[in-house]
Amino acid sequence: MKIISNALLTPILSVFDLSSFLKDFNSFSLYNKN
Repeated sequence: MKIISNALLTPILSVFDLSSFLKDFNSFSLYNKN
């Protein structure tokens, strides 16, 4: 059961990390343009 929940949580967490990284990257690029 724990292995299944870990297998389900890992891609979800990586997607959240990716979206937060993209958000930071977008704000950083916008900051550099100004």
